[in-house]
Amino acid sequence: AEAAAAAGYRAAFGACAALLRGEPAAFHRPWLREFFRRNHEALMVLSVHSNVKEGVDNVRKWLKVLSGGWEYHEGADDQELFDKVVDALYYFPEERKKVRSDPLARLLLAEPPGDRYDFSVVSCMGVVTEGRAGREMETAVARLEARRGVRFVRSDTATVRHPDWNAARIEQAIRSVTTAHWGWIGYSQGCANGFLAEGKLMNGTPSQRRLLDNLATRMILFNAANGSCHGTCGNWKIDRAAVDGEKILKHYQGLVSQEVINGFMKTIAALLQSRESVRVATGFQSLSYSACKPIFQNHEFLATAPTFSMKGVIEEATLPEALHLLAHALTRQTEREREDPLHDTQVTLHDSVAHPIYVKNASTDILEKCDVGTYCQRVAHWSPLVAATAHITTPSDIERSVYDSPKDRHLFPWIETNARFGLIKKTRIGDDL
Repeated sequence: AEAAAAAGYRAAFGACAALLRGEPAAFHRPWLREFFRRNHEALMVLSVHSNVKEGVDNVRKWLKVLSGGWEYHEGADDQELFDKVVDALYYFPEERKKVRSDPLARLLLAEPPGDRYDFSVVSCMGVVTEGRAGREMETAVARLEARRGVRFVRSDTATVRHPDWNAARIEQAIRSVTTAHWGWIGYSQGCANGFLAEGKLMNGTPSQRRLLDNLATRMILFNAANGSCHGTCGNWKIDRAAVDGEKILKHYQGLVSQEVINGFMKTIAALLQSRESVRVATGFQSLSYSACKPIFQNHEFLATAPTFSMKGVIEEATLPEALHLLAHALTRQTEREREDPLHDTQVTLHDSVAHPIYVKNASTDILEKCDVGTYCQRVAHWSPLVAATAHITTPSDIERSVYDSPKDRHLFPWIETNARFGLIKKTRIGDDL
């Protein structure tokens, strides 16, 4: 029965792939988009399930912590492990129930291990990044290259730089792609940079437009392209600090000489007018709600590239100690707007969907149709990071396995779902399972 079910599903994948070859935007249809989402969630669970069985990184410890002490052992029942993984992954009970009751997910149907893909991933990382030298998801990237032959191209974006500057670096990375297909993956504020780069290519010269001919798919991790309350509230706080600072300094006008005052003002002016200050100010401004709107107001986007995503909500068990202040600040900043201000410490669950929600036009309608959708996971915003957080990892973080969450799930399910439906070309086809 299991073999017959697997054969039936593979026949369905082939039929959908044939439809997409003839009608590339067919996944806009709700039934096919839902089938994409089911496959992505099924492969998400399978990715973590496999990581546990293979002992990848510290995933077994992570599962033990989030499952309340259940420990994997050789010979453990696959379906029992499936249930533990689902409980550890998903935040909402109703979404866990949907995954558990989906026969496609229960089947644990993997893509053939010998398959290799003619595909490149162009990465657009967050507001704090080392660009080309970045190490986000580095162990998962190495496994992806080894197992699937996928090339990973890190855009040389920089920390708190203007989105236009970062978009130009992403275009440079896209120009280096030599594979048959490519996709871009955005993380946090890097999602805004990725959308901006795509929009500039779409609205650019014929040679720029041709760069999108082989764009197959997008992956959005913890999307900040709709803006973050931290950015908008941060602007308000800076304005208020400037006003309060002026009030405080007025007291000293009668206590010091005019020469001291003039020297102080010149120093402050030089600091605020410096290139680095302007760069940082515009970089953080890009996180605000108002700064993100022009990206979607002024550009068009490719209608034939499905958008996958990951979003999360923090809990006490998954909150890094370094993010306590940001997490509680975001809760306070959003609780007046929403009765239950769920968030991942950086962006709210409401804002982290993989399409624009504050701009409405023909282009955003296309992106909404491209959004495959995803279930909410039990994870913090820093899920893709390990090396970058090593110096701020506390004993409590280690005990709770905060940074040990599975990294493969950010990449493998996304790419394998696209390959399953024929959107990514295979260079070698392995034996079926």
